[in-house]
Amino acid sequence: MVARRDLKLPTKLKRDAILESVLELRFATAVVSEVFLGKLIQHWPNYQQRRLAAYEIPPQIRELDPNVRYAPTIELASPDAKSAVRIGPFVLSFARAAPYTGWRAFSPELTNSVTALFDATGESLTVSRIGLRYINGLTLTHHSIKSLADLDLNISIAGEALAEGINLNVNNKSDGEFCSTVRIAGSDVIVGQIPEDVTVIVDVDVFTKEGFEATHRDAVLRWIEQAHTCEKMEFFHLFKKEHIAEWST
Repeated sequence: MVARRDLKLPTKLKRDAILESVLELRFATAVVSEVFLGKLIQHWPNYQQRRLAAYEIPPQIRELDPNVRYAPTIELASPDAKSAVRIGPFVLSFARAAPYTGWRAFSPELTNSVTALFDATGESLTVSRIGLRYINGLTLTHHSIKSLADLDLNISIAGEALAEGINLNVNNKSDGEFCSTVRIAGSDVIVGQIPEDVTVIVDVDVFTKEGFEATHRDAVLRWIEQAHTCEKMEFFHLFKKEHIAEWST
């Protein structure tokens, strides 16, 4: 990622804004899907299993149709319903809902997910895409964000500043191994369930470049660790320094 200004990233916030954090791995393997799916499920013995809608799609269609190829077929939900593992023949994701446990606690869960995938598929695994995504909900009470106008962001049409009715997607590419899409929207245009006090949603998705391949667990884990730093940079660059100072412990 290209830094847009000199910014020291805070290590901890008084109150984070994270509504959901997700790691997604897309891959190919020579191991029969029923075999490695069975092995994967064993890594989360206390999670409740259910079939997803894509489970009913015939394998032949799923392999050929890019719209459903990476759709998970099975979900494993934790007893407290705060985390979920979603698995398909070509995809694995680990998601955690609020409250965010912090990177020190979340990172080992991601390591466990990556390790489980490599253990289940062996040496035939090739990871073709990794994505680390954080969905943040800012509030007036906890973050002093009343609207998009409080961000370090200027949006105008014909010289007139806009602060409402905005759903902005920003795609960033670097010379390194990372790409990102940052989605910014006010609560007035958000479709779906969000906490009532959320005023602004910032959705940061950091992912690998086209043509990426990884065949070793450690390479995937290194990418995830670096992507976490990139994600923080993309997020905090949207806010004024006084807000960041106010949030930091």
